[in-house]
Amino acid sequence: MIVFLKKLYHKLHLLSVDTVLGACAGMYFFSELLKVSIGFWYYAVLALAVWAIYTLDHLVDVRFAKGKLLTQRHLLHFRNFKLLSSLLVLAVLLGLYLFWYRIGSPGLFYSGVTLALLMLVIRSIGVFLLNKVPFYKEVSIALFYVVGILLVPVTQVELEFVGLIWLYFALVYWVLACFNLVLLALLDLDTDRAAFFTSAPTLIGVGKTELLLRILAVVGMVFIISLFFILPSFYHRFTLILLIMFIIHLRAYLERPHDSIKLRRRLEATFFLPAVMVII
Repeated sequence: MIVFLKKLYHKLHLLSVDTVLGACAGMYFFSELLKVSIGFWYYAVLALAVWAIYTLDHLVDVRFAKGKLLTQRHLLHFRNFKLLSSLLVLAVLLGLYLFWYRIGSPGLFYSGVTLALLMLVIRSIGVFLLNKVPFYKEVSIALFYVVGILLVPVTQVELEFVGLIWLYFALVYWVLACFNLVLLALLDLDTDRAAFFTSAPTLIGVGKTELLLRILAVVGMVFIISLFFILPSFYHRFTLILLIMFIIHLRAYLERPHDSIKLRRRLEATFFLPAVMVII
């Protein structure tokens, strides 16, 4: 049974389902921070949107790869290209249906569609025009990830009454997402080179990428620890969760075991931690 569950989780990981769950946990984190109650359908739409975006990204990668695909994730998407493309279309249509007919917020609907289109434009620019700009891919993906999980909570409150404290946590989340993506890109350096994919390490090398990770680590840790001193005690539980998430990433960076697949799963699972807000 345990072996079956491990294999199932690995398959779900290759299909980016753990990333989807992490995004939903992130939206719950900010809904708790802003004291907003968010219904089930919001999470369903976010899950479909995140899965669609990540699946589209992987399908584009394997479709336009100029070299040899070596990772299990890319091979899975290559071998099941037609099936996953069909599921992608269904996910988009279902997400639009749920957004329009279940949530029923035209303003939020148009905001979400605009964000999705903007993301596609930025990604296209990165692929076809600016694919030689270091960190463009990692920084932009991290930014859209954070904006995506913030969209619903922020639009459900009167910001003049809640202040701008949530921006501190949004910034920390963005730094953490950048660290995560750059570290994963470093782990995938050899396979990215084989497939002729562009990432920060393939553009500037290992040394400068390591330097960037150290800068992000220092900035992130200093910022998080400072929040314990500058914010009221109500926010300490939120800060503590982000601190634990960052420490797990730092430990992964320092240890970097040979099993990169297991490490990648661990890092993705880190983003489940905001879900503990349900308990505390």
